[in-house]
Amino acid sequence: MKRTGIKCLFIAIILLAVTSETTGCTIAVIGRHVTSDNRPMLWKNRDVSYIDQHFNYFEPIIRNGRQLHGYIGNHYRADSTRIYMGANDAGFAIINSNTYNLGDSLLVGIDDGTLMRLALETCAKLADFERLLDSTNVTGRIDCWNFGVIDANGRAALYECANHYWVAYYATADTPIIVRSNFSMCGGEPRAGDIRYKRAVELLSSLPKSQGVTPSFLLYNLSRDIANEYDNPLPLPYNRSQNGAPEGYVLVRNSLNNLFSLSASVIRGTAPYENPRFTLIYAILGYPVMSLAYPLWVGSGSVPIYLNSDTTAPMVNIVTSRISQFFDNSQWQGYGNSRFLLDNYGNGVYSYTLPAERAAIYFADSCQAVWDSMPPTSMDISVAQWQIANRLFNSFRSGTAMWIKRPLDQ
Repeated sequence: MKRTGIKCLFIAIILLAVTSETTGCTIAVIGRHVTSDNRPMLWKNRDVSYIDQHFNYFEPIIRNGRQLHGYIGNHYRADSTRIYMGANDAGFAIINSNTYNLGDSLLVGIDDGTLMRLALETCAKLADFERLLDSTNVTGRIDCWNFGVIDANGRAALYECANHYWVAYYATADTPIIVRSNFSMCGGEPRAGDIRYKRAVELLSSLPKSQGVTPSFLLYNLSRDIANEYDNPLPLPYNRSQNGAPEGYVLVRNSLNNLFSLSASVIRGTAPYENPRFTLIYAILGYPVMSLAYPLWVGSGSVPIYLNSDTTAPMVNIVTSRISQFFDNSQWQGYGNSRFLLDNYGNGVYSYTLPAERAAIYFADSCQAVWDSMPPTSMDISVAQWQIANRLFNSFRSGTAMWIKRPLDQ
């Protein structure tokens, strides 16, 4: 798709969201105490106005005599100097959301994308990130943000950052899950994104403790959640009506997967005994309900071309070409046709994306189990990553789950 096509989609999303509340992402920090495999995790739905994004690997380099970390990060295609979620080769990972109740008062200062790039380049532990925050307390941060962070020691924390100070919340056995949308607990009213915050808390609280939080749970139940203040249409198919709209149509203005959700990730850290290069990002480009997650290991030293390329990423192109089939009724702006995702006959986007994604997660876990006893080279990791990605993309492009039935090396 040409840039004009992406621009048209951007304009359409803006028009759809005329009455939307302020956007700015929903995030969660998941301590290892409640995960199924004793690894900490981060989750983010990135709510922004521009879909033309990439995931890329950035090589470790020396700058001003200092060795920097290699990392995988999400960025706008036109600007790779600002990163908005990612993980590095030291096992450090970071996500963020905007926060609007900390008295933002600066017109100049470091921005979030630059700060997150610096964190990925230089940080290995929570303490390193806290020193970085201390240094930017002095110079000032141009806006206010919530940052979720994990490290290779299995630690996890959320930082509420105003222009010149920050407050930390550490994931512990007593408080293992920390959720934020677009407000901070240390601030006052208003609580922007409160509907999304409460929904994410509800979903994470509904999981039985005996099961443990998994990447699959976060990807399906949070990243793709389209419940709203009127009804919960899940599980699909959905045959009720909202506000007089046609049956099956869902208002997604304030959902976790809302009008501005144009990328997402689940980042799984490592257990204390593991090599941090096994830090794994499940990366989604495009509208989450219309897309699927690719497993990306930092230790691969690469990202499949489906998530970047020299121009618009192939996944973005395909999602963009299909999204009008979800928002297919101009009389009901902001309402998505849930039957395009899954109808009463078992057809729809979910009939191939969800099986393909589940298979990818299974294959990724299988590779990890082998690598724990037989350490791989970067090339081994890259080859496995490519094989999984190739299968995912072919399934997605063809609109069929047939590719998941083939042996992994085909």
